[in-house]
Amino acid sequence: MNSIGQSGLYAVNQAQFTAATSAQTIASSIVEPAQAESSAVTEALVNLTLAEVQSQAGAKLIKTADEMVGTLIDVTV
Repeated sequence: MNSIGQSGLYAVNQAQFTAATSAQTIASSIVEPAQAESSAVTEALVNLTLAEVQSQAGAKLIKTADEMVGTLIDVTV
């Protein structure tokens, strides 16, 4: 069960990294529009959506691990 929680935490951390990288790409395209490539901005927007889904999945894994531990504690008490 600990590995489930760790997998969830890893997914959330990866999602945060992806979102930060994508946000930086989008922000730099606003600051320097002449150097921005539309494909890079489009990819960054898609990656933001993927990061959202990944963080939601990671949160569900963490919640599941928490519920499993709670159930085991209830069973052993």
